Amino acid sequence: MAKQSAVIPFWYDPKKQKYRFVLIKALTNQDFIIPKGKIEPHLSASESAAKEAEEEAGVLGQSYQTPIAKWERNHKKIPVYLLEVHRLLHTYKEDYRPRVLVYEDEYRDMIADKALLEILDKTVIILQSTHDYSLRKAPVWSWTEKLNALYLYLQWQRILGNGSF
Repeated sequence: MAKQSAVIPFWYDPKKQKYRFVLIKALTNQDFIIPKGKIEPHLSASESAAKEAEEEAGVLGQSYQTPIAKWERNHKKIPVYLLEVHRLLHTYKEDYRPRVLVYEDEYRDMIADKALLEILDKTVIILQSTHDYSLRKAPVWSWTEKLNALYLYLQWQRILGNGSF
């Protein structure tokens, strides 16, 4: 039987000064859960979790390499990773599954799984108490994303008449 990994997609909302989470509906019932799936042979557990977040919840971001908890679900202990969301996709592989974006003080009535509820509570404490402001800064971009951003910036400057190339 294949091992699984799960992920908690999150980001910091500076306007409300709160963290937000992305939850999805389970396929087997109407419970809200976090993205999870089997660990792909060519990927690490955290990379597989990030892939599941993209497919199931339509989020892209940076996954953390160390699990924050083990989620006991269906007699399995699934490692849970954090994924700092950089982008929400409008269309994604499993977009037939409802996703919700909830603030750190809104998810408690939506989660039926007590083990998952404890993990989310723990996550809120970790995120609120961290002094690592890298969780709140702009995402780290790949060279392709940087070049695309530079190109768009230069195009915008040209349109505004503030530069030429």
